[in-house]
Amino acid sequence: GTVTGHCDKAGWIFVEWDNGQTFDYRYGNNGLMEAYDLTVCDEPRHIPENQTIATGCLVRRGYDWQWGDQDGSEESIGTVYRVEGRGEVYVIWPNGVKSNYRFGYKNKYDLLLCDPRDPEIMQLYQFQKEMFSDKKSTSSENKQ
Repeated sequence: GTVTGHCDKAGWIFVEWDNGQTFDYRYGNNGLMEAYDLTVCDEPRHIPENQTIATGCLVRRGYDWQWGDQDGSEESIGTVYRVEGRGEVYVIWPNGVKSNYRFGYKNKYDLLLCDPRDPEIMQLYQFQKEMFSDKKSTSSENKQ
């Protein structure tokens, strides 16, 4: 499954399973106790049969991209964190920018799906995550 958000209850998260069902699970401290119903694993997101894109999918610029360098660069790979039913998806890019994009809305595609089984894609994705993670930690150290 894929974590899709935090519940209103402290220490609980929402998980969407590859069959499209979503449930909440304990993950962390709720103020009284610490409990983990799930184990973290690093596997590609499987898109449910009735969907064309899902939370957790990796994306990059598509044919109808018109947002300049909002994503950081042409090579940037973002992660879908929300999908709306009307052809709109929300993505977070390695540079921290979050925004919504068309994925089928009025037959426009600002994004293309990336194949998480492609070693080149995953190498670039990991590199971008590490690069921006290093920049954030350096920035935090400079503020102290």
